[in-house]
Amino acid sequence: IIAVYQSERRYNIEMDPQNSSDTLSVKSNYTADANKVTGIEVDFDKVSLSVGFKSTAPENVTQKGRTSYSNFGFSFGGNKWLLETSYRKFKGFYDQNTANYDTSYKAGKPYYQNPSMVNESVKAKFFYFTNNKKFAYKSSYSCVYRQLKSSASWVLTGNFYYNSMRTDSSFAPRLIRQYYDSYASLNGMRMLGISAGGGFSVNIVLWKSLFLNITGIANIEEQWRKNSWTNRP
Repeated sequence: IIAVYQSERRYNIEMDPQNSSDTLSVKSNYTADANKVTGIEVDFDKVSLSVGFKSTAPENVTQKGRTSYSNFGFSFGGNKWLLETSYRKFKGFYDQNTANYDTSYKAGKPYYQNPSMVNESVKAKFFYFTNNKKFAYKSSYSCVYRQLKSSASWVLTGNFYYNSMRTDSSFAPRLIRQYYDSYASLNGMRMLGISAGGGFSVNIVLWKSLFLNITGIANIEEQWRKNSWTNRP
């Protein structure tokens, strides 16, 4: 199966001040515009690969700056086990709330921009199905498998993911940095997560025409987080 797709990709990060009650005026609302992302997906038997990218500028690059976006997905496996992985990256953000704290701002003037700001994530998920002789989980989410009769299976899962947000200077915009106390010099946030668990999945097939999948999974998770600042270790 070869498919070309187009989707909307927009990312927002809100930062609330630490020492001001006037939240609207001194908060930041970072946005990364990467709308109408074009991608391609290829599915062949047990292998699936998808790639999406966006690097063109918004309608007004002077006002909003440039955002680059990339997304990759890869999965491998069949009825017995399945491994799904993905990678996503945004680079280049602008602050939509600039007009509320910049008294010199006028319509059409450039927003506060942070071109070095990056948000990145890596994810991997593993499934194991106990009833793999009669149950096809991929029939729900891939066009290369088909479930002919209703069936269900216990599912064992494992997950790994890494999220990172970083910039060269500080996340807080220069004009309102004093309202963020110790977070004024924050320039990096990283988080690593590992989880494991299990659940149940069922494919319901009616008259070989109507299809429904219901999956419920619970995991126990451990997270490790690390922040970095410009003025201290």
